[in-house]
This record gives sequence, structure tokens and C-alpha cells, in this order.
Amino acid sequence: MHAKMTRDRKKCFVASLNCVIAKLEEENQEMRDLLERSRDADQSVVEPAEERKPEAIVKNDPVPTSLSESSAALMSISNSRIFTIG
Repeated sequence: MHAKMTRDRKKCFVASLNCVIAKLEEENQEMRDLLERSRDADQSVVEPAEERKPEAIVKNDPVPTSLSESSAALMSISNSRIFTIG
């Protein structure tokens, strides 16, 4: 009796996992389609590379190599800008 209950419980568990897998695969496909549409839209609006240089590259700033350097760089950027609420 216990073995049959265990098999039935396993069968229900596997069935629920299969449902979750199917939903996740569907969601994954929707996301892939959305990404593809987004890339297609971006391709029509791409600017030349010289005009799209990130601020750090334009200023020839060194790239942070550690978390502490990244934090320090972020703090210096935020401290150098004036934030106003208007």
C-alpha cells in the first residue's frame, strides 16, 4: 500500500514538473522572440561607433579591476555631480 502511494505521489510530482517545464519553455520562447524583435528595431537605429563611445572610453579613464575600485569610481562620479530636485 505504501509503495503504491509513493509511486502515485511521484507520478503527480513528475506531471507537475512537466507542466512547469512547458510553461518555462513557452516563456523562454516569448522572451527570445521579444529579444529578436528588439534587436531588429535596434539595427535600424544604430549610430556610428564614434558617436556611441561610453563616457569612460572617451575620457580615457582606467577600467576598474576590482569591486573596491568600481565602488570608488562610482562614488567619485556621484560626488562630482550636483543633483537637483525641481
